[in-house]
Amino acid sequence: MGEYVVELKNVTKRFPGVVALHNMQLAVKPGEIPGLIGENGAGKSTLIKVLTGVHMADEGEIYVHGERKVFKTPNESAAAGIACVYQELNIEKLLSVTDNIFINKWTKKGFLLDYEGMHKKAAEVMQSLGQDIDPRKAAGTFGMGVQQMIEIAKAVEEVFGVKVVKVNTLHVTGKLKRTGRYPAGRQSSWKKAVVTLSDDSKSIEFFEGMA
Repeated sequence: MGEYVVELKNVTKRFPGVVALHNMQLAVKPGEIPGLIGENGAGKSTLIKVLTGVHMADEGEIYVHGERKVFKTPNESAAAGIACVYQELNIEKLLSVTDNIFINKWTKKGFLLDYEGMHKKAAEVMQSLGQDIDPRKAAGTFGMGVQQMIEIAKAVEEVFGVKVVKVNTLHVTGKLKRTGRYPAGRQSSWKKAVVTLSDDSKSIEFFEGMA
């Protein structure tokens, strides 16, 4: 196993008429919480999409735990332990919270879907995000803040490893303010937050960000 959880070496991605990434370098150690900062068009989203298999790099290498990887699809990156939560919601509002979290990866008990087990696990994942809700209810019955947390829960359930998270921080911090669930030692003056999955405890933690 390598020193870094994930590492990009000399990654270049070109689109017609533009070089989105040029010799990009990124190295993340266990427990680190990196932030990508740049103006629109700087290549932040492209880097994430290369890392998660949405785009393939034209040049360069990707390593996960020291092992070289070539991601052609998001499923391949997920299998390697990488998941992405996009700002745009991808919620099936008529389906239950449980069905949204387990969509296309339902678990079975015998020949039937194991809804008892999935409901329990969905509730646990949502509670880890500070959302004490009934996962049997339709996702559309909840507000935007909870729906954003459902998106995060989908990635948390799928992969307990590297997390690439693009969170609509207005919804996340807004929900925190409404419920009064502030992390220990933090105040309501938060402007932005980063949500990450800690490698050792497999839990969600909130970190103060730049205003």
